[in-house]
Amino acid sequence: MNITKRLIGQCFKKGEKASLDFEALIRRLLLFDTYILETNRFNEIPHLVDYFGLDGLLKILKSGSLKIYLRTYTMGQTGQTSILKSRKDKGVLPKGSFSFSIIKPSHPNYNIVSAFNEQSFPQLSFKQKMKLLESILPSLEEDPEKAGTKTVDQLNKDMRENSPIIKRLIDKILFDKYGIKDKEREFSLRLIQINKDDFKSETNLGNIYGFNSEEVHKIIEKTLLSLSGLNQRIELMENHNALTGFDDDELSILETKFDLLIKSFLHSFSS
Repeated sequence: MNITKRLIGQCFKKGEKASLDFEALIRRLLLFDTYILETNRFNEIPHLVDYFGLDGLLKILKSGSLKIYLRTYTMGQTGQTSILKSRKDKGVLPKGSFSFSIIKPSHPNYNIVSAFNEQSFPQLSFKQKMKLLESILPSLEEDPEKAGTKTVDQLNKDMRENSPIIKRLIDKILFDKYGIKDKEREFSLRLIQINKDDFKSETNLGNIYGFNSEEVHKIIEKTLLSLSGLNQRIELMENHNALTGFDDDELSILETKFDLLIKSFLHSFSS
């Protein structure tokens, strides 16, 4: 299966959750053998029915040129989540410490059906709605059993090695949220591995910019979740053997990440 002939990604217009980008959708269907629509709990499906008609959408799904991907897991920062038995057994981490886990629903199939049933199809009868669901189910692009594992492993590696990307992402948050751009003093940040999955941070962000401990925790947490999301997109391409898109803001970070991977490879090769 040629990765260049498959594309996976969302298709809403940027900044508009309720507006499907039909021009982009048609372009992707024409340019790729298979377009895997990364769905937001099937919110796009009523729009597709309106645009193609039920019979037209059913034909497209049957052809295999359009597949649907509903992610059945997410990545979460669970260091302070006391309701998780695994976290409770290990002990809840204080603010400024972090642990990332794969979070999955206990019944993935129920999650799929419930997400579909959330959508409104006033133009369809109940029988037509069930026919549509029956056509969507075999068109679903499923995650492998251990999906997310590589994302967590890579994030832990990034934290363990204190990847320069982490500080670049914090710079972005400082500018986007607080308008901090021309910094007179360079902040320090060091992530220290406590055990296999837990890390604590040492930073002077609070002292330099006057943030309290809660704000510092949130800044670092948001940074690591952003990095996790980037790693997740890379794993998504591998798991589904498909290209995917990145936001403009992510491209420079992605380039840095690839540069670091290349340097690491060359270093290991030379030594």
